Amino acid sequence: MTEFPNAPRPDSSPLDPTVDVGEGQRLCYLKRLLESTQEPSGPGEFLYLARSATEGFFWELVGFRLAGLPRALVGAVRFQAQSRDRSSFARRPLGHFLSSPPQSKSLDRASYPADLIEVRVPRQGESLPDLLGQLKRDEPAGTLFLDAEMVDVAFDFRAQNPSLERPRLAGGSGQRLVVRSREGHVLSGVATNLSARLRSEHQFVVLTGVRQWLPGGQLWLPTVVLHRRALTMLTEIQDGEEDAPLPHPFDRRLANRTHILDARLGTEGG
Repeated sequence: MTEFPNAPRPDSSPLDPTVDVGEGQRLCYLKRLLESTQEPSGPGEFLYLARSATEGFFWELVGFRLAGLPRALVGAVRFQAQSRDRSSFARRPLGHFLSSPPQSKSLDRASYPADLIEVRVPRQGESLPDLLGQLKRDEPAGTLFLDAEMVDVAFDFRAQNPSLERPRLAGGSGQRLVVRSREGHVLSGVATNLSARLRSEHQFVVLTGVRQWLPGGQLWLPTVVLHRRALTMLTEIQDGEEDAPLPHPFDRRLANRTHILDARLGTEGG
């Protein structure tokens, strides 16, 4: 059998420094950002935002769970600002952005289709603060293009809806749901205008006030954007009815025990 001396061993740890010395740093930073989202004001903007050298745009850290990648991909996405105030970072909500990504036009290369989203990511050995520093200084950074159709779960680190143009969404008709993912995760949260969204061409459902149910507890999550394909079933509940008898597939004992955003984050409370 042919040997590949530089290939990682099957039993090597995901945090093995011979694989990527920056992986542990990136995971720790993700934990820090997620913990901050549980505070009323959320994390400081400097922890996840970088002003673009291009007028009218900024870079923001966003997390993705993608088909074919077992861990979260956290990288910077370029958003168009909704305000000329350079201290404001208002933008379209993430669910709308993923459902209808803007077409990027470039003179120095052929444009990709809009559903291939440009994401700047740390290169091997780099951390997320390294990436934010590169973007703030307009330096080259690792670049990839991900297929929006292959996104199962997306999340950002905002405490509030970042949009100025769609304030009505925050006051729309909300339904408290329990949903089950195709991987067996069970989540509860509030969806706004769910019936209209399910009938539209938009492929993503947004849940706020999200908790992941575990056999022995729960995890608090940031606002989560789920692809329709990633949902297998849902049921409606009333506030305070999380412990009431539900259809049996939502039994906590049948829930996936791993963190839906990244299995390496553990299952505190479970």
